[in-house]
Amino acid sequence: MDNETLFNIVFYSQLVISLVVPVALLIIGIIIAFNRVKTTRVIGISIIFQAINVLLNSIFYNILVHNMSGKELVGILTPFNLIIVLSSLLSTLFICIFIHRNYGRKTIYLPVFLIATLGYLTDRIVVVVLNNYLGADNVLWVNLISIIDDFIISASISVVMTIICFRNKHKEKVIPKTWLLKTILLVWGLVFTVLLSIIYKDVIANNQTIVATDMNYMLLQIADSISLLIFPIYVLAGILKFARQERN
Repeated sequence: MDNETLFNIVFYSQLVISLVVPVALLIIGIIIAFNRVKTTRVIGISIIFQAINVLLNSIFYNILVHNMSGKELVGILTPFNLIIVLSSLLSTLFICIFIHRNYGRKTIYLPVFLIATLGYLTDRIVVVVLNNYLGADNVLWVNLISIIDDFIISASISVVMTIICFRNKHKEKVIPKTWLLKTILLVWGLVFTVLLSIIYKDVIANNQTIVATDMNYMLLQIADSISLLIFPIYVLAGILKFARQERN
């Protein structure tokens, strides 16, 4: 198999998976949102908003970026970003509602949304400042710093949620060991960010301007897309198992 054939296989696999995963998330989210175990329905709603977020990101970066001019992209960037941020916040909100209802932790809302709001504002400020300071020729550096910043935000929120899940693990009957799974996914997020940073630095060192067509980048994106299904599938499996036990 020559390099061009291998590249095409990876490229189109990444494109298909990036579109299939959000659809799968949406289906799983709808199933969970309408299941008989009422306490978990809000997780389904959270997954639905996550699916919207992932789908919009996939459409923008895998389709629109390659088929629209820079001027056209700028025109849709603001509404796209607004919907993406809103869907992310709503997804987080419904997870907080689940934690509040199941563990009795009303305090979950303040730290999570404080981190999310300040993190988003900080990220936007950093991007604007770096764009003005580094210029358009250094967009990859700006993207890399933004990726690291996004991980710090999501990791901080995940740590807060994981600690609460761990301290209240005795209260969870439907999806046990949630804290352990979230810890594993947090570690994966760290590994993903480190590997992505290495790829970006290699692309920049080779004086390239596009990272999306790098083979290692595409393989890493495939792995990350698949990882998004782990928690929803685990929740769905826990619901099905709990429902069988209740019937028996």
